[in-house]
Amino acid sequence: MTVIKYISVVILSTLFYCPTSEAQTKSNPFARNQSGEHINILHDTLKTKTDIDTLNIQNLPNGKDTSQNDRPWKITLIVGLLVFIATITSSLITRTITLNGINTNKDIAIRQIENLQAATLHQFNSTLKTKNRQDWINDVRNSSSEIIANCVKINIEFQDSGINNKEKVKEIHKKITNSCNTLPAS
Repeated sequence: MTVIKYISVVILSTLFYCPTSEAQTKSNPFARNQSGEHINILHDTLKTKTDIDTLNIQNLPNGKDTSQNDRPWKITLIVGLLVFIATITSSLITRTITLNGINTNKDIAIRQIENLQAATLHQFNSTLKTKNRQDWINDVRNSSSEIIANCVKINIEFQDSGINNKEKVKEIHKKITNSCNTLPAS
């Protein structure tokens, strides 16, 4: 592991070390910086005084400045990714809620249809039973009124003493018997 660290340090140091640029600046008093501007470096032989033309020197940003200049696009990228994740998450949550609502509405609609079907069937049976009951009551009423009418006729015939009474009584008795046989069953 230490060999790998040593090799990586050597590679990085050789990449960042530029001996030719230093040699050029020392040998040439009018060297150019990386932006192409002239730097006047005047030095005397006693090395007591150095004049630098400050108008031609351009400060290059150091490492801290470049990392700060990179921040705006990094922040924008992070914000964009967070907005993308929030949008996808909210759409998935909305989809889940919508599907749950649809399933709930479907279940409610099915229960309403079943309840309506049961209520309609009950109402139909009630109406049918009520109609049948009313028809039965009407039939019983008609038959009993016919029997009562025939009983009154037979009573009149029994009280009347005539020759053709037996024939009339037999005929009325036959009507009473038929009326009793046609009474509807309950």
